[in-house]
Amino acid sequence: MSVEFKWDSPGLNKAEFIALTSLLSMRNGGQLEPLDNFDASLDDSTDESEDEAASQYTDDTTRPRQFTVSSKDNLRRRFLDRFAEVLSKKKDARHVACAVMQEQEDRVRIWVARNEGFDQSDSEFLSKFASCLSNNVGGGLGGKKVPGTVPGVCLLSIEPANSAVEAELWNVLASYYEERLGYYAANLDIPEYHDIMRHLPSRSADPAQNLLSELFKSIANESTRDINILASLSCKAHEITVHSTSKQIVSDCFGQAAPLVLSQIRFLARLRTAHRVFVEIAQVLPSFDSVEIIPLHVGTTVSGPPRKPLKLAQALALIGKDCSQTTIQTFVHKSWPLERSAQAFNSLQKQRVHVHAEVQTILGLAQSGVDTELLFNYMGCSKQNCYLCKAFIVCYGSFDTRGCHGKLYSRWSVPNASGISPTTRDRLVKAITGVQHAVGRGLESPIPPTRAHLPESTLGVTSSTSSHAGERQSRTDETVFASIPIRECAFFSSLD
Repeated sequence: MSVEFKWDSPGLNKAEFIALTSLLSMRNGGQLEPLDNFDASLDDSTDESEDEAASQYTDDTTRPRQFTVSSKDNLRRRFLDRFAEVLSKKKDARHVACAVMQEQEDRVRIWVARNEGFDQSDSEFLSKFASCLSNNVGGGLGGKKVPGTVPGVCLLSIEPANSAVEAELWNVLASYYEERLGYYAANLDIPEYHDIMRHLPSRSADPAQNLLSELFKSIANESTRDINILASLSCKAHEITVHSTSKQIVSDCFGQAAPLVLSQIRFLARLRTAHRVFVEIAQVLPSFDSVEIIPLHVGTTVSGPPRKPLKLAQALALIGKDCSQTTIQTFVHKSWPLERSAQAFNSLQKQRVHVHAEVQTILGLAQSGVDTELLFNYMGCSKQNCYLCKAFIVCYGSFDTRGCHGKLYSRWSVPNASGISPTTRDRLVKAITGVQHAVGRGLESPIPPTRAHLPESTLGVTSSTSSHAGERQSRTDETVFASIPIRECAFFSSLD
């Protein structure tokens, strides 16, 4: 029996939910908590373990590689995050994307969602991409899987991937991602950067410095960039990032500008890095013998603002506060007068809301009758989750993600959804109730010291890609709700 999720379900109050999220978004422009220990100056710098994983990729077919169960899960996470990044082919909020997957012995199904959905060109790309990855289509990419003698370990003798298919995959990716590649290349085409590179020796004993010089020469010489040139630039950038000395070389060359330059090189390398991950997973996992990709089409129409939106005084009363100047400066905005705060609050509640890709993924799976407990327990995302998406995912359960950038968007919402099971409807209600509870708890404490707005995009950041990454992810989950001790909160205990 299928039922419908609606905001008038018992236990939900849309007016209160919108009022509380609007109120909390007024703090520090919506930036609510720092991003664990990633360095914001590097625009969410690449995780060291991701560099290491990339540098270990080799086309040497003479030496088998070992893959433990843990390393295969890391590969799955990297695949889902890299695939979501590729689906975000344009740099705007409309193209934020997510991906989840289910494996069987000889096939894998991948569900994808994007903020503003997919069109015909996306469908054509997904079909070509799946065909390239599948081992049983056109020769595929897969190498020879050799069962290991140690339980949980697989030896992989990487035979050369079908070179024609591998090249076809790269061409498919580059054509699809052309706009992003052009954007990233332009970010490195800066006169000051070229002046620095011209003063370096023509050749160096360090391969990374030679590659760096070649990259900037190529960028300087190509005033008009076609897709072949952009693809070549991505390959050159990738070669730089996999060298262990790249950070030091960039630092020596660019000084204070090094963190920005390094992040721009890594962005340019992102597509080639993704390509190598895709080739690797097709060679390692038997399930990629057959790949099916399913776009999730979720209705993103959300009912308008509440007919009777709450006033500022009513919203503050929900958290036990009076509507005074002292309350505003202590709990809402340090410098706004009461009148301005009331105007901003009223305006926020009238905004058109959006359904983020993370929410679409969960709803789309529910409407498709997919049991999330049978999926790999990780949701790949093209960028880190916003505050409310992370709260929603944690409260709903089933998935981990790469982390949270901590910004709260007051235009966030969950649409009405039909064709879902009663159990799923109850999970949705419980998740939204949990999000509202966390937002309310976040408003109970005074405004913390001003926090810098953190970058939302990521460079190779994937949850649990190293021995300490899981620890970082745990800290992120537990601090995402404005430093609320979420796991010790009685309310969240009641949700388990």
